[in-house]
Amino acid sequence: MKKLTARERHLIFLAMIVLLAGMGYYFTSIPSDAALYQANSENHMVRTEYNSSKRLLEESGKTKEALDFYKRYCKEQRDIFDPVLSSYELERKVSYFLEKNGIHLTEVRIQEAVPVSGGEKSREPIFYKSIIRVKAAGNASGFYDLLSEMETRKDMIITSFNMDDTGLEVLFDIEFTCYMMAEDSRLE
Repeated sequence: MKKLTARERHLIFLAMIVLLAGMGYYFTSIPSDAALYQANSENHMVRTEYNSSKRLLEESGKTKEALDFYKRYCKEQRDIFDPVLSSYELERKVSYFLEKNGIHLTEVRIQEAVPVSGGEKSREPIFYKSIIRVKAAGNASGFYDLLSEMETRKDMIITSFNMDDTGLEVLFDIEFTCYMMAEDSRLE
């Protein structure tokens, strides 16, 4: 076997150094770069999740405020508006106000309560309205008392009227619009 020359020994030595450096790079640097890449992608995912969670928390706060406002609004309105009344209850309510002011009910026609549109955001109607057409007899001063009593009410409005003063008593054609609030179960 032939002895290696100095030049061949140097080449083998350089080849060994290159081989050891390549193995070191392969076993240390490549895995650490992959780990760094994975850590960066996980960091990005966590930041995205954190930002979306933060945004959802802010939105839930706004939604909670809106819901609290809606509940306060409904509680305030319950003091003013009756729940949805039947035709019989509406007739009794109208006849109470008429008789209180000296007007006698002769005929009544009641339209079924229909929902009042609450806009695009509203899913369930909050308010309902019913139109009540009344024929009654009484005196003009009683009717004026009725008008002054109704002008401050929000739940019952006189939308139109006719007076016919041809006989002993004045005949009235009165149209009421009665606004009512949805039942509690629909508002919860």
